[in-house]
Amino acid sequence: MYKFVKVLLILTMITIPFTVSADDGDIHVGEVDLSGLGWGNQTVNIDIENKTQNVKFIVARTHLLFEGLYANPEFTTKKVYILEPEQKLMIAPEIFIPGNYGTANIEFKLYDVVDTLDELMPWTKFFEQPFIVKFHPTDEILPYLQEKVTFPPRVDVHPLFNNEFIRILITLLAEGKNLEEIAKMNKCKVSFVEEQVHLLIKKKYVEVDGDSYKTTFPYITRKEAEDGKRIADIASDKLADLIAKNIKSYPSVLESMIQAKMIPNDKHDFLSGATLLFNPTPVVSVLALWFEMGKNFISRSAPLLIYNGTDVCNAEILQYMYMVDGGPFVNGSQFFGLFYGEDSYSLMFSEGPLQINCKEDFNLYKVKRTGVWNYDVKNLPEFFIIDTADARPLINMLTIGSKVILEDAYNALKKNSYKHGQDNVYIGHRYWMWNLIATLTLEKLYANGTLEKSDKEEVFYRFDKVKG
Repeated sequence: MYKFVKVLLILTMITIPFTVSADDGDIHVGEVDLSGLGWGNQTVNIDIENKTQNVKFIVARTHLLFEGLYANPEFTTKKVYILEPEQKLMIAPEIFIPGNYGTANIEFKLYDVVDTLDELMPWTKFFEQPFIVKFHPTDEILPYLQEKVTFPPRVDVHPLFNNEFIRILITLLAEGKNLEEIAKMNKCKVSFVEEQVHLLIKKKYVEVDGDSYKTTFPYITRKEAEDGKRIADIASDKLADLIAKNIKSYPSVLESMIQAKMIPNDKHDFLSGATLLFNPTPVVSVLALWFEMGKNFISRSAPLLIYNGTDVCNAEILQYMYMVDGGPFVNGSQFFGLFYGEDSYSLMFSEGPLQINCKEDFNLYKVKRTGVWNYDVKNLPEFFIIDTADARPLINMLTIGSKVILEDAYNALKKNSYKHGQDNVYIGHRYWMWNLIATLTLEKLYANGTLEKSDKEEVFYRFDKVKG
């Protein structure tokens, strides 16, 4: 449960009087005034003066990090200015403040650079001013913050959905509230509410329905989610028992594959893919639970390409989108991604949130653009070579008897969805339910000793098909 202390103030701002100058006297900076900041795009007017006879290239960088009630969005903006010799100039760097409650820590910095494409280094910084802005929820909003709202993996950290207001906004729209009512409840500008709704419409997450708005993806209420959790508990019990029974045949099937020369009898032969198949835990968690059964439950016969047409930073997965009320207790924790190239493919799986580093401006890149993210050096994946055709005998053996369990779970999900007023059972419903089932099943397989849990704090796998 996510309970929060009731507060009275709406907005508090603290300016920390701290500035630094790496080249004192070259560039004069006037007062930085951030009073009156609210949610949305903001500009800060600042007078700067070049006191030298040289052209100066100035980079204004703002960094915002929220300490929210349960969401902690982070934004960085940069803007370049050319300052002629002895020129006075008013610059207007931008700051975006997401709709969030809690404390916004803002750092405003100016850099004197030789090349605007260079990385910003500490010794090029000549001015710094930190600010703290506090946003408190109103009495009308507090009840909506009692339970955490969650999304599919990676969607919750996207700039559109990584703040608390957008989640409350979707809930209020589902209740039939108009934009003026929503603005009044939050004591914010109607223009900000309109801007957020228009973004949702532009991304096709919300559509106009007469005089109101509705989401194009399932919004799963707390009661529906709690009933769904019971369905997932039953299905995961059955699947854990089934896999515990089927996996007893793992050694004999593996031996038959060796005898048929499908793989070498060498668990250290990384390039052949044998290393993976000698490890039942990643085979079960990734190939059996997601690549096979997840596909059968969610997308039927089609490959489970959740992030097709996007990437794990932008995560625009409208077809698989959902929002669920009730916190992580009623949402699965696993990440699964299947990615096809021209003549290769890869699978990524994480038992918890996928820990990667996205470029600061990743959302400016077109979809499928490479280089928008890299691995977090503190959480590198365990790499395996794979050929799913070679793994097929093991996948088939592990999933024997699962069809009826998946059918029963889907029928129960469908009944539960209609019971709680849903007009359809979207793929997003099935994705939500399967992540719950897969998460619970793997936990039970660890608990009953069927699988050995990795001693790594974050279990993260990457499977790659060798080209050729």
